[in-house]
Amino acid sequence: MAVLIPAAVLAAAGFVISSRMKFPSSSVPEAAAPSAAAATNAPGLSSYFKTLNETNADIYTVQAGDTLTKISKQYNVTVGLIASANSIKNDAIWPGMKLKIMKEHWNIVVDKTHFTLDLMAGGAVVKSYAVGLGKENSTPVGDFKIASRLKNPTWYHDGKVIPFGNPDNPLGTRWMGFDLKSYGVHGTIAPESIGKAESLGCIRMLNADVEELFELVPVGTNIRIVES
Repeated sequence: MAVLIPAAVLAAAGFVISSRMKFPSSSVPEAAAPSAAAATNAPGLSSYFKTLNETNADIYTVQAGDTLTKISKQYNVTVGLIASANSIKNDAIWPGMKLKIMKEHWNIVVDKTHFTLDLMAGGAVVKSYAVGLGKENSTPVGDFKIASRLKNPTWYHDGKVIPFGNPDNPLGTRWMGFDLKSYGVHGTIAPESIGKAESLGCIRMLNADVEELFELVPVGTNIRIVES
């Protein structure tokens, strides 16, 4: 069961909760998209992680033989999320250490009208990113899931195999593929295209942004693409 962070806790941390956002448990928002004010005033990841406590996070005590990879698989979260939420450097943990593991699932909402991708938890926008979209309205609208995650992705296009680092590979440093074939969120070799409709239908992010998002969201994360 999803556990929502109390509104008072989120408000104290500076979060803005849009009246248009309604989250059923374990799903994407029912509303079309977060309000512009909610996205603009999103305080960021570090402020969100500071709100985690015994009521909205599992407190895990590290056991002998544990690794972040082992713990992340147990909770179906990413290693990067555990590290970020607990200010862990170099994956260093030790027996008896207490770790906060967020209970709420991430949801992603992409607003085609405003060229934004909002990372959400508990009905609030945690962080908003600028994105590029597909030319000729080729980015699909609907509900999807992250089905694959790749670092330094190879691009398969028109029967060609174009490796990472090749100037003809537009995917940048990360790929998060949808459960809709050939679509996903990825980086870019053309940062000037962010905020524009120039891709073949995928969602482009700056490489620094997609690398941050990649560290946080696991396979299975819900993503909703809307036109507000």
